[in-house]
Amino acid sequence: MKRTTKIAIASTCTIIFAIVFYIQTFKMSKTSYQLPRILIGIIVLLSIAMYLEAYFKAKKEAAKGLVHEDENNEKLHYDRIIVFILAIAAYIFSIKILGYFIVTPIFIVGIFMYLKALRLRTALIIAAFFTIFVYLLFIRFLHLPIPITMF
Repeated sequence: MKRTTKIAIASTCTIIFAIVFYIQTFKMSKTSYQLPRILIGIIVLLSIAMYLEAYFKAKKEAAKGLVHEDENNEKLHYDRIIVFILAIAAYIFSIKILGYFIVTPIFIVGIFMYLKALRLRTALIIAAFFTIFVYLLFIRFLHLPIPITMF
C-alpha cells in the first residue's frame, strides 16, 4: 500500500471520529461544548493538512522520478496496533478507578516506552509537564471537573 494511501486512510478515520465526537457535543451544556468543538475543528484541519502534505510530496517526488521501491513491501504491525488499542482501553477504564492525574502520566510514559519514541527521562518530563498543564488549565483556570479518583 502506498504511503499516500495509508495517510489518506488515517486522515479519513480521524475525521470520522472527529465528526462522531462533534455530534456528541450537542449533548453538552451550552457552556461546556465550546472547547471540545474548537479542538475537534483543529483535529480536522490537521488531518486535512496531513493528507495534503503527503499528496503534494508524493506528486513532487513522482515528477522528479523518485520512487520508493520498498514502499509496497512495508507491512502493518498488527501486534502494535492491538497493543495500542488495548492500552487506550485500559487507560479509559483506569481513569474511573485511579483518577486522571495518576493514570495519565503512567499511560504517556508507557506508550512512549512501548513505541520506543523517547528515552525514559524525556518521557517522564513530558508526562509531568502535560499533567501539570492540564491541572492548571482545567482545574485552576477553567474550574472544570476532572475525574480525580474513585476512592
